[in-house]
Amino acid sequence: MYKPKNYENKLHLAHQGQIFQPQLTVVCWNVAKLSHTVSCANLLNHWLDRSASNLVLFQESRYQPEMVEPYCDLSWVFSANIETPRQHFGVQTLFDWQCDQSTGLITQRQELGLATHKTTLFTTHALAGGEPLLCANIHAINFVPNAYFYSEIARVLEQIKHHTGPILVGGDFNTWNAARVRFIEQQMALAGLQAVEHREPHFIKRFGRHRLDHLFYRGLTLEDAWVVNTARVSDHNPLIARFGVE
Repeated sequence: MYKPKNYENKLHLAHQGQIFQPQLTVVCWNVAKLSHTVSCANLLNHWLDRSASNLVLFQESRYQPEMVEPYCDLSWVFSANIETPRQHFGVQTLFDWQCDQSTGLITQRQELGLATHKTTLFTTHALAGGEPLLCANIHAINFVPNAYFYSEIARVLEQIKHHTGPILVGGDFNTWNAARVRFIEQQMALAGLQAVEHREPHFIKRFGRHRLDHLFYRGLTLEDAWVVNTARVSDHNPLIARFGVE
């Protein structure tokens, strides 16, 4: 049900050949597919411009074939997990410098009741004088037993385990119970990734006591991290982090 007919990523690449600057500002945000009106798109542009972001990880983003205007003049790659006759929904990664490669990974399992899949989008970006950055934009599978959740996360980690350069992994992990939280924390630590600790953590989307949205990193220097309350746009708030890149 709603599974994409093909897994080819949608692309808008306007910054090929552009060199990365030494500071990286990341926005990680489930923008909620039901909130995509013109007014909400304008608000998204406002917040992206205000944050001066150069790498953006959207979950529950929407793609339509006639959609040609990029957010804040950023390049982007889109990977769908849901396809309807008129539009696609999925994860979208936006950036302002060269993207060397992009790969989508759709879940093998389907969510109970909805029969929907979820997807993770991997992109790699050259860094001056060093190894490339690998970014994984994840919307984790939700309405399944924990064992299925674990196996799908393991498939994501399998894709990054051989990368020796800097890594960012962020998104909506659907970690709504303690077992899922522990599993994510343990597996990310085993992969050498650290969790970003944000100012204003009470603004991070939660189910009960457990936060759903996370950002992990390796091989970068965390300089600052915060959360912005944007309730008019989505029921999730954007996680923002600023990194130094050696």
